[in-house]
Amino acid sequence: MLARHFVDPRVGVVAGQVKVGNRRNLLTAWQSLEYISGIGVTRMAEGLVGAITVAPGACSAWRKRAIEEAGGYSLAVLADDCDLTLRMHRLGYKVILDNEAVARTEAPMTVRALARQRLRWTFGIMQAFRRHRGMVLRPRYGVLGMVVLPYALLSIIVPLVFMPLTYLAAALMLASGRWQPVALFAAFIFGTQLVTSIVAVRMVRERLWHLLLVPVYRLIYEPLRVYVLYRALLMVAKGRAVGWFRVPRTNTVKGALGPFRPCAPGASVTRRIRRRFS
Repeated sequence: MLARHFVDPRVGVVAGQVKVGNRRNLLTAWQSLEYISGIGVTRMAEGLVGAITVAPGACSAWRKRAIEEAGGYSLAVLADDCDLTLRMHRLGYKVILDNEAVARTEAPMTVRALARQRLRWTFGIMQAFRRHRGMVLRPRYGVLGMVVLPYALLSIIVPLVFMPLTYLAAALMLASGRWQPVALFAAFIFGTQLVTSIVAVRMVRERLWHLLLVPVYRLIYEPLRVYVLYRALLMVAKGRAVGWFRVPRTNTVKGALGPFRPCAPGASVTRRIRRRFS
């Protein structure tokens, strides 16, 4: 599914879809929904406008010549897939998405392992954005430079500034007995997450049980985001580097022939591939 796109010499990298393959407890089930409705939907939106920021290491294919032209993977950036993807854009290669290419990843099964993984991700993305800050608000990079990268930076900066104020305002309202605005805001967030999750589950043909996790989605996401953002900022301020934080592997991913296998490519898909390479 990934290789078929390289008949176009302008394609430098093809990103696939990553799904959680070890849905064994609440934490990994939550990550499954996040990969579908958060990471997956964002990447699909970026793919529509040709502005993918990360071709995930867990599921992507790269043109060897393009990697060599870019200087290979950098050892100085933890989010090396993000860094190399942005270098593909700078070199003028196309970065595209194929949702029919699916890989299953083993997600962290403990809170500690998840927090360490996301700290590495956040710190690495900060490094990559810093290295490629010259792309921000540059018309030559199209939607990527004018919209996607500025939005990604704001999604890091704005919570750092306004998240404490939001929690403080909510606490003061609840303390004064004004719970209605807090409840209304929580209902809005829940509704938005539910709609996004429904659309995402339908688009990637996943199981509807993911929607049962929507009520607890923000309860896990918000504390995790607070931790990784402020911890990463503190380490940047101290001039310290974040380690790789390898996730312990437990060999619990369902195999390709297991119950979570996506729809197999049918005859029509096979014919399209043959026509493309003929």
